[in-house]
Amino acid sequence: MRCTLLTMAILTSNMLFAQLQLSGLYSLSDDSYCDIYFTNTGRYCIMLSAHLSDDILLDVPLSDGTYSILDNDIILTDKYLHYKMQLEYKNNELHVKEAFRFLQNKVFEFRRLSDFPFIESYNISDFILQQERNIYTSQYQSAFSLKAGQYRNAGQISYFSLNLSPMGFYTLQYIIEDIIYLILSDGTWSRNGNELILYDTEVEHNFYMHIGKNKLISKLLPGDYEGITLYYKGTK
Repeated sequence: MRCTLLTMAILTSNMLFAQLQLSGLYSLSDDSYCDIYFTNTGRYCIMLSAHLSDDILLDVPLSDGTYSILDNDIILTDKYLHYKMQLEYKNNELHVKEAFRFLQNKVFEFRRLSDFPFIESYNISDFILQQERNIYTSQYQSAFSLKAGQYRNAGQISYFSLNLSPMGFYTLQYIIEDIIYLILSDGTWSRNGNELILYDTEVEHNFYMHIGKNKLISKLLPGDYEGITLYYKGTK
């Protein structure tokens, strides 16, 4: 019994030590607009960041959740959508093993100890999202036409752009000032009635959208916790 308690204490101590060591701000080594913040209490946040001018910084939360540590692997779990990403800690760097397309094979470097950014809390759960999808499906039983091509929201400085190919593939980009193009998610798409299902082949997770008349409503996309609407813009 004493041996078991001692082992548990050592494991707990090692985990707390690892989290204390991990806390702070990490940025991509190639300065490509992405930061990860860690707390010593097991929380993380991935932010998309871009300096639009000397005094204007764009910060957009991509993922907010909790992390756990197993050996040298750091498992990130989004607290709202529950997809997972995996990093490996090597030589004071974080090497991406499993994550969205634009993060593949990237390396995060420790920058400094930093306060955790303020992120709005959302009333989101699997039950609420499923309920909203069920209500929409029951309200709109006749299938809307779904066109292949580009869909985007109404953002001016930055916006989401979703491209659906006729062959069943999709690419979701976050675009900043029509200069920075980040592939947040890609994979295959399918539809079930008026529900669009996007299967991300990198994080192996489904993301959902409502299909409407020449528009798609997020329920929810990576980086979107509010339910943005993307409008059809034609084919490229």
